[in-house]
Amino acid sequence: MTDSIFPGAPDSPASKPRSDRWLSEGVENRYSQNGEDGVLVRLLEFLPDADGWCCEFGAWDGREHSNSRRLIEEHQYQAVLIEGDAERHADLCRHYQGDSRIHSLNRFVHWSGENRLDALLAQTPIPRRFDFLIIDVDGTEYHIWSALQDYQPKVVCVEFNASIPDFVDYVQPADPLVGQGNSLEAFVRLAKEKGYELAAVLPWNAIFIDRRYFDRLGIRNNAPSQLRTDRSAITAVFWGYDGSFHMSGRKSVPWFELPLSRRGFDRVPGFLRQFPFHMSPFKRRVLRLYRKWLRWLV
Repeated sequence: MTDSIFPGAPDSPASKPRSDRWLSEGVENRYSQNGEDGVLVRLLEFLPDADGWCCEFGAWDGREHSNSRRLIEEHQYQAVLIEGDAERHADLCRHYQGDSRIHSLNRFVHWSGENRLDALLAQTPIPRRFDFLIIDVDGTEYHIWSALQDYQPKVVCVEFNASIPDFVDYVQPADPLVGQGNSLEAFVRLAKEKGYELAAVLPWNAIFIDRRYFDRLGIRNNAPSQLRTDRSAITAVFWGYDGSFHMSGRKSVPWFELPLSRRGFDRVPGFLRQFPFHMSPFKRRVLRLYRKWLRWLV
């Protein structure tokens, strides 16, 4: 491709090597939280059959922290905007009043039944292979995307729990009343099963692209450990050989801003702080008794 609409984009897979993170590096953020809308706009150039349709849920009021607003306002996108909260949905309708391009639904998206995404999208004129799907419901994103069968968006932007390390595959229970979130690694696994590749990672969102377009991006290594740069929400805990407890990274509970405590982790008493293989027979016996006592408490 020529005449790129942004600097630093590879013109073809044969272009000279660039950073694998070029999609998210130096990206302009307009209405989203961390540059998501800028990455989506960058990806437009690599969708030769773009149809000008997107879907976002939960869409809030369609303005605040919106990942689709820039597509709608600056690139004339048609959109299906889904928001379960009645008050926010009313604000959304008011913001886009009279705009025939916007199809709004006041529903909580589920992974089964009449509110599954397939069923909701079928109520609108959105094409089967629309351009962008944006998922942010604070918990059940994995189950909703996993259940999507009739539609295959070209690009999927989905929120992950940023406090979970890259290598952990965690999926929260399929329960709309549970708000735990899912790990980036779990989404990477699901995406591959559904024919997608990881293209960019923002602090709270991962962006995947249909595998048939991936080579156009010129990304050589799209492992989460390579594309993810912000790990500020992660707390790492580890123990010394002597049983001492150590904590690195974030020192508070994300979203709650409560300080983390050593209580519950610092389980080895001071007089036993020694590598067990170097303990005297007496200390080893004390350790065995202490271990039994803790198990009894639990």
